[in-house]
Amino acid sequence: RSRHEEVTGKISIFDTKLAMMEFFVNNSEEENDLLYKALEESSKEKFPDQWAKGLVVYTSLFEEDENYDQGPFAELVRDLFLQRRMEYLEDIFLVLSECSKDGMVRVDQASKTVKAVDPDINDDLLMEYVARGFNMKLKDFSYMYEGTISSFEFVENLKKGGLSRVNAKKKGKLKEKWQRGNML
Repeated sequence: RSRHEEVTGKISIFDTKLAMMEFFVNNSEEENDLLYKALEESSKEKFPDQWAKGLVVYTSLFEEDENYDQGPFAELVRDLFLQRRMEYLEDIFLVLSECSKDGMVRVDQASKTVKAVDPDINDDLLMEYVARGFNMKLKDFSYMYEGTISSFEFVENLKKGGLSRVNAKKKGKLKEKWQRGNML
């Protein structure tokens, strides 16, 4: 928004970088650098005059061209999301495989695994993920369920919906770092 509260579709490069750090809390510094370079490339390509003024036209960052291609920024964002999702699923699968002797998993093992892989996950999201892993609707799910499922099936079921690692501690550390002036 501008100073007069009208929506302009533009924000400062500084605020864009801050938003990226808040949103991509699990990125390494190298990934943040790549993301910033992709942002610069996408922005300069479409709106060089705005970039020169220190502004990003955020409304254009995910637009497709006539061939349905998106710019470098949108492509990298998609790649990072997929990478994080796969890492999360792999971590869950590895821990599940270690804690089950016969490859079969109980609800308590699945719950402890997801919590171990994602310590900051809240109880509601944990329950949603475990229910989905057991291919159950949340309304029908109970931690008292006594059935088992293979660790492979659990992860395959978990893939069927939205999934992302919660990491409030790292997010808080980034905020602290930025507030001290060390990030930008």
